[in-house]
Amino acid sequence: MRHQFKNARVNSSRYFGIKSLILLISISVNGIIANAQEQGDIAIIGLHSDIPDQFAWVTLIDLDPGQVLYFTDQGYIGNSLQGSRTVTDGTMSYTVPEEGLRAGSVQIRNFGDPLPQEYRRVDTGDGAGTLLLGKFGDQLTVYTGSPGDPDQYLFAVNTNASRWGTTSPEPNFVTETNLYPGLTNNINAVAVGAGPVPGEEFDNCYYTGPSTGTINQLKGALANPANWDCTDDPIPDITNGTLASGFEITTEQEEVTFRRGDVNEDNAADITDVVNILAYQFLGTFNLLCLDSGDVNDDGVLDVSDPLALLSHQFLGTDPPPSPYGVCGPDPTPDDLDCGAYPDCDS
Repeated sequence: MRHQFKNARVNSSRYFGIKSLILLISISVNGIIANAQEQGDIAIIGLHSDIPDQFAWVTLIDLDPGQVLYFTDQGYIGNSLQGSRTVTDGTMSYTVPEEGLRAGSVQIRNFGDPLPQEYRRVDTGDGAGTLLLGKFGDQLTVYTGSPGDPDQYLFAVNTNASRWGTTSPEPNFVTETNLYPGLTNNINAVAVGAGPVPGEEFDNCYYTGPSTGTINQLKGALANPANWDCTDDPIPDITNGTLASGFEITTEQEEVTFRRGDVNEDNAADITDVVNILAYQFLGTFNLLCLDSGDVNDDGVLDVSDPLALLSHQFLGTDPPPSPYGVCGPDPTPDDLDCGAYPDCDS
């Protein structure tokens, strides 16, 4: 009996030990998922303080159901968000719906519409009021963490001035802000006011730059003030037409390496390659997978001048073709020709 009781205690300890381990792993995994964003992965693309208040944002990555983002117009002055200084600054949460949110999705919060279920006004516990965009310029940032206690700022826009900073010694806590911790101007934050002095502001600003590109290309474009239009007049669409279509996120293309002039990939640019280039151009009997390799003179066009350039170098001693000639390498010249595959340089 004592032996059975002892086994029961051991089994119970194992059970609760395993259960605790599973719970710990679950908490850790959920923590990783909830904080998977990098700075700039979520970006604000429009800020409208004329009636009705609006803001718009885009995600450049897929967001999982249940992830929470926080948007606030509280300025960062001193060492904290200045929530208790004014009733017109506050925080709003957004919870990703059960179907998730795909990369490129654009969202808009129009304060003239009923509050959607994904958004909630939150109490940050610091005496802050309601998120209401100031008509005399304002700021908006998005962060992860908990209400009023960010663990990472993701992006920020300032329409109160064309730089970040406050007046001293008495800043305007409603509209002024320093750059939020961890963010870098023109990298994952943008200041688009009318001038460098706080108060030289615009009422309404929105992003008008490219909406197609790789994540890194779009991050750079979104934080470039040259890609923003601002005005004191109402803006009909602060998403610039992207609400329905979204942003198009393209993948980074790995550059294919090749040897110029060596179209048959035998590690020698010779008369055989001249014949093959001519066969491709005029007979269609040679399958040229890497068009760049046949562009011997690197002028971006495949024509009879390419085999002539190779012949001229081989038999007349003229200058060799441009790089990469004789060794594997990428095409240094942007053009419309493609190198679909060049297996010999992959090995």
